[in-house]
Amino acid sequence: MNETWRLPDLHDWEISTIHVDPYLRIVDLSLRDPNQGQALICHLSGVKQYHGSGMMLQNVILDACIFSEETPSDDLNYCKKKLGISVIDNDCFILYIEPSVGMEIICYFQTLEIDFNNP
Repeated sequence: MNETWRLPDLHDWEISTIHVDPYLRIVDLSLRDPNQGQALICHLSGVKQYHGSGMMLQNVILDACIFSEETPSDDLNYCKKKLGISVIDNDCFILYIEPSVGMEIICYFQTLEIDFNNP
């Protein structure tokens, strides 16, 4: 996995906006830390599948992780089942955002860029 794809600790961060473009195959997630005032955008491209459910006015993250086929776990199996896939392609990954409150996100993608310089 690309070193820049390591996610910061997003526990208790909030999902503020989601932009999904099925024609360009991109998903942009705007996240913010209400305690520290920090924000970032996760730009996922080459999106093959996306699952989002449970959106509420407040969407707080319990945990966020990125899986490849080489990182087997119960969470990865859960994600693959939700997406209806059995194997992750070699050039793809799965982003899993588990909620404390609100929205669950599972995204099957090829590349990820994280922009930490958003207010």
